[in-house]
Amino acid sequence: MTLLFSAQPGCREAHLERRYKNPLFPKEGRRVTQEELNRARQADEADCVAFQEDLRILLREVIELPAHVESDPVLKLKERIEFLYETCAGLPGELSREREGLERLNHLIMQRIMAGATDDPYACWQLKQEEIARNLHWCALRQPLVAHLLRPDSPISSEDLVPTLLSESEESISAVMTILDQEQQNLLRLQARQWLERLQSGEEEVPAIAWQRLKVLEEC
Repeated sequence: MTLLFSAQPGCREAHLERRYKNPLFPKEGRRVTQEELNRARQADEADCVAFQEDLRILLREVIELPAHVESDPVLKLKERIEFLYETCAGLPGELSREREGLERLNHLIMQRIMAGATDDPYACWQLKQEEIARNLHWCALRQPLVAHLLRPDSPISSEDLVPTLLSESEESISAVMTILDQEQQNLLRLQARQWLERLQSGEEEVPAIAWQRLKVLEEC
């Protein structure tokens, strides 16, 4: 029986689809049942429902925020906005409206924070640096795999990371490399080459595109 996957899956379904009949994964990882797919899809949808509720609560709190308030509550709201944005990036379905809403909320909160730091040049500089880093991070999150890997309960195990990346697009690989430090990048490049060489020495043929993805990985 051929499995049918969603056009815009969540993290669990996406990883099942990635593994399904994929020669880059160990043989036991390539087998996916309809029951596994159903469970993954239901769990991804539950995440989406929980996110929508958290977003509704956050929006209400931002709207009700007093004109004059101490910095701690505002900073906590900023952290929640950033957390929900990262969460949103890895959920199933079309959520561009929600992402845009979070971006607007972040803009409003940052205006409040910047207004409170106008008399402190160093604090203003720090906030600008944070904004640059956040924009780069949010740009990387346009690739859902980045959000999937950053989840505390990511379905992508450390053993699956190499075959996962070698199965992804060039854009996705480049985005993932931006969230790793230099040591992690170097280790991943080494492991990816060793993995393909090990597969090549076995009975199965390694897809040519996997070597192309390795080249992308090594040139990032």
